Amino acid sequence: MNLTTVDDPVQRKFLPSFLRGVAEENKLITSPNFVVTQALVALLADKGARLRPVYDKADLEKRGPLELANALAACCLSSRLSSQHRQWAAQQLVRTLAAHDRDNNQNRPQTFADMAGDLRKCSFIKLEAHQSRVITCGWCSKKGLLATSGNDGTVRVWNVTKNQYTLQQTCIFNKDDGSSEDGMSSLGSPSDPCLSPLAWSVAGKNLASAMEKMVNIWQVNGGKGLLDVQPHWVSALAWPEEEVEPLRCGEPKDLLLVGRMDGSLGLIEVLDATDMHRSELEHCYRKDVAVMHIAWYREDRPFAVGYADGKLLIGSKEPLEKGAIVVIDAHKESITSMKWSPNGQILLTCAKEETVKLWAPLYCDSGQGSGWCCLQSLRHPSLVNGVAWCDLPGRGPKPLNMLAICCQNGLVSVWTVPQEICDFPESCVSGSERLWETEAKPKILSTRWFEDGAVCVFQLKGHITPVRTLAFSPDGLALASGGVGGLMNIWSLQDGSVLQTVVAGSGAIQNIVWIPDVGVAVCSNRSKDVLVVNCSKEFMASNHVLATCRTALKKQGVVGLNMAPCMRAFLERLPVMLQEQYTYEKPHVVCGEQLVHSPYMQCLASMAVGLHLDQLLCSPPAPPHLRHCPPESGTAVWNTSEWAWLNCFSTTIKAAEALARGATFPDSFCVPDLEQGPKEEMALVMDNGKWASGMDEQIMSWATSRPEDWHLGGKCDVFLWGAGRHGQLAEAGRNILVPTTAPSFSQAQQ
Repeated sequence: MNLTTVDDPVQRKFLPSFLRGVAEENKLITSPNFVVTQALVALLADKGARLRPVYDKADLEKRGPLELANALAACCLSSRLSSQHRQWAAQQLVRTLAAHDRDNNQNRPQTFADMAGDLRKCSFIKLEAHQSRVITCGWCSKKGLLATSGNDGTVRVWNVTKNQYTLQQTCIFNKDDGSSEDGMSSLGSPSDPCLSPLAWSVAGKNLASAMEKMVNIWQVNGGKGLLDVQPHWVSALAWPEEEVEPLRCGEPKDLLLVGRMDGSLGLIEVLDATDMHRSELEHCYRKDVAVMHIAWYREDRPFAVGYADGKLLIGSKEPLEKGAIVVIDAHKESITSMKWSPNGQILLTCAKEETVKLWAPLYCDSGQGSGWCCLQSLRHPSLVNGVAWCDLPGRGPKPLNMLAICCQNGLVSVWTVPQEICDFPESCVSGSERLWETEAKPKILSTRWFEDGAVCVFQLKGHITPVRTLAFSPDGLALASGGVGGLMNIWSLQDGSVLQTVVAGSGAIQNIVWIPDVGVAVCSNRSKDVLVVNCSKEFMASNHVLATCRTALKKQGVVGLNMAPCMRAFLERLPVMLQEQYTYEKPHVVCGEQLVHSPYMQCLASMAVGLHLDQLLCSPPAPPHLRHCPPESGTAVWNTSEWAWLNCFSTTIKAAEALARGATFPDSFCVPDLEQGPKEEMALVMDNGKWASGMDEQIMSWATSRPEDWHLGGKCDVFLWGAGRHGQLAEAGRNILVPTTAPSFSQAQQ
């Protein structure tokens, strides 16, 4: 039926209301054959999910919940449709997505992991590493080699590049000649990698591994390896993490700390390929308490030893005068992990409990250490399983470090903490616990004014099983988290979206290491292979737009991108379409042919802001702890002007929303020439919660009851600013940025 021909006003009355508007609009469109479709789409877009017929399950699996959005996205991408139809499709797409947001408030997702396959999958290779289960792996950045240890009694060293891998060396575990052969068939316990530690020396020259009472040290590209039988079972190994600048000529000796189940500590000095020397650190013994973990930053610094009873020992390799050894009651439960911050100033500890603690030495005026204090405790809603620091040091006047914490309930949180001990506020050091804010969605905390102490920047929900291990990418822009059930997520630390979800196997993931320019190597405890996922920088950058859109849609309860290929293509192309359309329209708007941009452009821009693409496109890629630092010289120059217009548009929309809802202004909202006051005052200035709708009513009633105050020439005290453009009230012929008092509107121009 051609509705545009219904011209008789009497007949028109009988048209349904939504068709009347369509018929009016379609007088403009030359081809009348789309009218019924448009009317139906308008109805479906507005009513959203409530109109959907009840499909049976098989049918629903074919169609997916984004069926209408997918069809409209296809229209927007089509080169065959006229520009008017494409514009119509974009408008309806915005309405469809808005209706989803309105109707789907109940079913917010439990997890953001991409199990359905919405995102493009990156390639991976399997290192066929061992004859038996893989226990753990370690990356040596100095040599660029990956070491894996397996239950078959070998440690293997690999050279891994983008599309291939080569086995450099196989180190056979040397057994003590007197030991029985059959007991040696398995190396450690496959369920617990801490009973069979594997560690690279700092320069990448030596590789150490332990099993039961034996410590083996191999030289990379060297011979048979050295065997040292310990007096008791070995539970922890640690080389220093950083090199000491060599003071004297000659090769620096590599030192290895060995912790044992009976609480004793040994120090092995590797002299050369055939000789080593072990000394016992008797001044650090604690009787019959198992050593769980050792962290040693540098040879000339004290090391930290964590025990099964939750105590923490800070010691040094020479028995110095009294006070050299400190034992701290750190945790109530057994310590599971300890890590030094990248500059070695702060020690991060976690145990089988909910609290993570940051420790630092207290120095008195004489410069001697006078004990250790807890800088801050971070409480979590569930048991903490692991911690990791980002290796990138902070920059700027108050530099920050970044760390991540993973929990038993599947939550991963990312924090920024001051890099220097002196930047921690007194209140934190006195022992206050930073409580966890329960927040429904991962959020970027407002970082306009620096919080003191630790700040949680992301809460990442992508696991429904416990998370065991974490690793930051070398550039600090991504975080990999691995859990029970073999699920690994790779998160973007620009906006907290999931970039990739990989199932590495059926077992729990033991550990994850990043290989620069290649991706991530993953060990899971039921596999003989090591999975190398090629999630490189380039891959992450090219797939980030879709990942950001997917997360935004998922937060609104919209799922099913895997069954909406046109919608996916539309989202991936959105930045390109937006920039092309802006470049095309800008000259027309600037020269005044068009007063405003086209509805098509407005729809694309509002979609970009609604899907949080503005955060991604308008700021250079920087990890959370470097967001406020100027980019380093030598890095690629970020072109700020390209998306400056979108930043301006997004800030305007968000500022208007903040005013309407009585919320805080967005981070990008800044007032020129605003004097920075104390933090609390600035927070009040930016918060619109105090401005109630009643105040708007008062202004309107003033305008209606005493209109003469508002007329040109009327007497009243007003503040004017602006330049008379875009409908601003301003003094004629002047450009005023700061509101300035004027006796009346007589001098104003609009």
